[in-house]
Amino acid sequence: MLNRFLTLLEGTIVIGSFVAMMCFGFANVVARYFLHVSLAFSIELVINLGVLMTMVAAAIGVKHGSHLGFELIKEKAPKPLQRAIVTLITVGTVLLFTVLLHYGLQSTLAELRAGQTTPAMGVPKWIFSAAIPFGSLLCIVRSCQVFWLEMKPTSRILPDSEIRERGQFA
Repeated sequence: MLNRFLTLLEGTIVIGSFVAMMCFGFANVVARYFLHVSLAFSIELVINLGVLMTMVAAAIGVKHGSHLGFELIKEKAPKPLQRAIVTLITVGTVLLFTVLLHYGLQSTLAELRAGQTTPAMGVPKWIFSAAIPFGSLLCIVRSCQVFWLEMKPTSRILPDSEIRERGQFA
């Protein structure tokens, strides 16, 4: 149930962000070319939606075990070491995103307390900055899910095609 909800949420955010970035970017190009004006707010939106999209896409990548370097290390290791390598990779990943969550949350709260707003739109900056701790939290959750699946005796990280067939994360 949680997997399906997170998968739907992640997909909606990534697709919605990408479509919005394309639309605002295109509108800005058209406005500059035909009207000779820049839509400053569109630049703010494109940059901040790009950060949100990147953080959520990182969680999707974690969910699918998409880090090629770590997979290669794990696959080349002898069987008895593979579980230890998976544990080490998970601890490192969770530690990284915990640090990112901590500092992202500190930054977001500082912007909230200071009442900072974006230059062009005047929107509170913390709304956009919240993408960092939000994405970090998603990555931590997905890392723990992947670890749990990897530690099950009959389980492994599946390629996207097999995930869809089995309905594990769909």
